[in-house]
Amino acid sequence: MKSNHIAKQLLKGVSLTQSDLARLALEAIESLGDLARGLDRIELITLLRNTLREGVSAMKAAAHTVSLEEAAWASVEARQDLRPTSRRDLRHFVRRLLKVPGAAALPLRAITATQCKKILTEAFGASPSSFVKGRAILHSIFSFGIQQEWCDLNPVTKIEVPKVNLNVGKMKEANSGRENLKLMTC
Repeated sequence: MKSNHIAKQLLKGVSLTQSDLARLALEAIESLGDLARGLDRIELITLLRNTLREGVSAMKAAAHTVSLEEAAWASVEARQDLRPTSRRDLRHFVRRLLKVPGAAALPLRAITATQCKKILTEAFGASPSSFVKGRAILHSIFSFGIQQEWCDLNPVTKIEVPKVNLNVGKMKEANSGRENLKLMTC
């Protein structure tokens, strides 16, 4: 009876009942599975405290992020050492990435590799070399975001770099030159 009174005093001002807390504790213990099996009361309380502490840290970290647009322009501003033409090109590619519908507003921490690939495909899909350049720039935006603690990982690393054949035009010219040479010798 006395512990019931203490529990009520502890929960004053909190919109949870003892039943709510018991359900939450059981859900946490079930989710922890083998980690919680066989522990005595003190060990279990310690494990639950640590789990709550880690969960709170993860939620606070998840709340500390910026949009892709904010991260992209901050990344551009951080590159003051680039030549003017390189900065112009960088801004051009960033604008193309951010023009993809819905991309600019995405929270950096929540963007997945699938979303990155979709953004790159919509922005640069017709040109493999532009796709590769856009991928490099998007990768650098996430790397900058990691430095700023706006995200924890770089999903662009999971996107394959497509092969770009730079010699296609040269090969065609060489082949047509050979064909002309053959015609001339016949």
